[in-house]
Amino acid sequence: MANFKSNLSVILVLASSSLLVAASLYAGGPPSGVTGGPGDVVGACTQCHFSNALNSGDGSVDITGPISYTPDATLEMTIRAARPGAARFGFEIVAKDASDANVGTWEITPGTQHADNGFTPTYLTHAADAPFAADEFEWTVRWIPPTGGAGDVTFYAAANTANGDGFSFGDFIYTTSKPVAMAGGTANETLELPEALVLNPVYPNPARTSVTFSYDMNRAADVQIKLFDTSGKMAAIHSVQSQASGSHLSTLDVAHLSPGVYAFRLEAAGSVKTGTVSIVR
Repeated sequence: MANFKSNLSVILVLASSSLLVAASLYAGGPPSGVTGGPGDVVGACTQCHFSNALNSGDGSVDITGPISYTPDATLEMTIRAARPGAARFGFEIVAKDASDANVGTWEITPGTQHADNGFTPTYLTHAADAPFAADEFEWTVRWIPPTGGAGDVTFYAAANTANGDGFSFGDFIYTTSKPVAMAGGTANETLELPEALVLNPVYPNPARTSVTFSYDMNRAADVQIKLFDTSGKMAAIHSVQSQASGSHLSTLDVAHLSPGVYAFRLEAAGSVKTGTVSIVR
């Protein structure tokens, strides 16, 4: 019995030490290959953060940015991770071509680093000190296409919306993807989209002081965004004249509005998109 207790104690100490070491490594950035994309580790970061099923709970990760790129220009995008109650955030992103091969490299932007302690530039992840924040966090990332381009690519990202306790238990992992076409024309060309107007996820939602609308248009058009309260009264409006085709972000100030659920209406390029956004204080 004494030997059993001794062995059990050793096992528990080793297990606890492993969790502490793992937690330290995760805070410093995940290994490459955990975006959930083709050819990457199945289940993304849930291989280590295994308390909750992949994409469960009420959180999300979103990639917002242009719908096309040119081979001679860096592509800037935003990654947003969110979950009510989350306290610390991390991410990883990669670009893959039509054959699912990793393509391009990443510029180091504030709060980011290349995966595997800087040795794998095809993957970008959060910096060594993963950020603490309440409910949501955003990173600005910049992808550098390979010389001559890589054809149409898809960006795959995974995010950890952690509880911030330093362990891998209790965290929620989310994945997403964003296709981006290779183009070489001007910003005012007619883009090939399934619709004249494509609305991407509105963020943050819930919002406190402002809400950002991300959308793509296949031609230049006037843009108008309206918010309505529950009585149907217009509470806010944002207008842009003759906005070029392509991807856009429009931010609406909602700091003056009372908490509640508001309906929005986005009108552009002869199309209308609707939805709701919650405002909290």
